[in-house]
Parts: sequence; C-alpha cells; structure tokens
Amino acid sequence: MDNKYISLLHDFTRTLRSTTGFHAGHETLEVPFGDRRQNAQLDALLETTTPDGRTCVLAIEMKRIAYPRDVRMAISHLMAYRTTAPHDTQVELCLVAETISPGSRDALRKAGINYYDQSGTLYFRHQTWLVDIERAPLRPARKKEIAL
Repeated sequence: MDNKYISLLHDFTRTLRSTTGFHAGHETLEVPFGDRRQNAQLDALLETTTPDGRTCVLAIEMKRIAYPRDVRMAISHLMAYRTTAPHDTQVELCLVAETISPGSRDALRKAGINYYDQSGTLYFRHQTWLVDIERAPLRPARKKEIAL
C-alpha cells in the first residue's frame, strides 16, 4: 500500500477518535479474504475500541477519487467481505478516499457504508453513534502541461 493511502488512513483514524472517542487498535493492511481462487483483498482492517469498552472492526476500502462507478464496485467488495467475517464480530464497512463525489456519497449512505474523505467529510454510523460532517468535495488537481 502506498504511503499516501497510509497517511489518509491515519487521518481517518484521528478524525474518528476526535469525533466519536473510538480508539484505534490493531491495524492490518491488504487483508485477503474469501475463496483463495478469487484473490479478494481488503485494503485495511482496523480493530477499534468504543468509548464504552466494546470492540468494533472497521473493514476499509481505499480509493483515490471515488466516482459512482468506483463506489458501486467498492460496495460489492465490502459486502463480500462482510459475508466472510466471523459472525460474532461487529464489523462496520468504510470507504476512505481523497475525494468522494456527491453522487457517491449518496450511494454509500443508501448502502449503509461509512465514509471519509480529505475535505473532512465524515459519515459514520455505529449502533447509537451517528457522525455526519458534510463538506464540499475537494477538486482533484489538474495536470498541467509544462514546456520542456
């Protein structure tokens, strides 16, 4: 996993801790799951502790820029992970990206997936907790042509 994604993941955990009181514990990157023939892999798995002492596992899919097509694929990937997770584990599904388009945010909410992007937008729902911080999406940097 790229350092940029790891930095983004740490931004997410800091924001989650400051808004909900969840404390990040063990972090595992590039987690294989399901049937080995499919080579399915989750970008990150984060074990957290809630303020009331319970444990919650966050299954995280990382994207650079999340448009609706990318989000549909991420939703199906996260749902596939949920079916393979142990039944006694409380799992919350999350998408973490540099930028998430407004249409993608709506699709994630409808699917019940938590999300975070670099603009500071955070939607996180877990049992009685609901954090909904909505900010305008950051525009991706345009590539400039330079004279050589």
